[in-house]
Amino acid sequence: MPRGLEVGPQVRCCGMAVHRALELLDGWLGHLPPTGRDWLSAALASVAAGDERALFIAFSLAPRKLPRSDLQLSADERRTVTEALPGWRPWRWSLDQVARTRLLLAWPHADPNRYLSTLDRLFAAAGLQELVALYQALALLPHGPLLAKRAAEGVRSSMTVIFESVALDNPYPHAHLDEGAWNQLVLKCLFNGSDLQRVVGFDGRANPALMRQLCGYAHERWAAHRAVDPLLWRGVGRFADAQALHDLERVLGSGSPRERQAAGLALRDCGSAAARAVLAAHPLPSAAAPGAAAWEQLTQAIS
Repeated sequence: MPRGLEVGPQVRCCGMAVHRALELLDGWLGHLPPTGRDWLSAALASVAAGDERALFIAFSLAPRKLPRSDLQLSADERRTVTEALPGWRPWRWSLDQVARTRLLLAWPHADPNRYLSTLDRLFAAAGLQELVALYQALALLPHGPLLAKRAAEGVRSSMTVIFESVALDNPYPHAHLDEGAWNQLVLKCLFNGSDLQRVVGFDGRANPALMRQLCGYAHERWAAHRAVDPLLWRGVGRFADAQALHDLERVLGSGSPRERQAAGLALRDCGSAAARAVLAAHPLPSAAAPGAAAWEQLTQAIS
């Protein structure tokens, strides 16, 4: 597979050098059938030479020229991906999605204005699956900080598949969205029933405003006699105020077993004297794992 784009390690995408992304993508695409590999090699050469028309045509044709089967990665390959860019989970991608991302990385990016202008036109012309490919690739693209408004637009999308292409298994929002857009992403996951466990960096982006919004959402669910996702409380614990502690105590007293476990973990995350007092009256099982591992155990039990 031709490189199509020569970059130094200083060019990065969400903390991973672009050249490393190219190595991973090229390795996976090297297993394409010969006809598909030849077609993609020719397309990459034209795109790398700055042929915008070739980029648009190849981006559109990729599913017809290449297999649409899911990307199959071994356990070792998944570990390599995680080490290269924590939170990125491309094993949910299809091969044509990998190829579309590779085309985006082949487009010359030395001039940020030209690069972003071309991306804007791709987004404007894209169909549904093309939009999914574009949003899922955000974490790998150069000039990442300049794409934050585009990512926030995906968060606001009324189409769940578009929203989840930004929100789930994607390191970009954690790295670049501002607090307001991040909080909207988390709340929309709850509204849509999207898996909060797949939101990259959920713990690291917890904040007081989100804590209050999550508690408000829980109150709305309670008022409507509807269940609350236990993972909601993961975003509450670190910044829990007096009202939030009252909500957590309520869950400990009347919630389901999973909800009570989540409330206990949130209180442990809080660590204040008031939280310790509530937790002392409703202790976690002695076998509960520390920190994030406990939340992962809870998630596995829920799923």
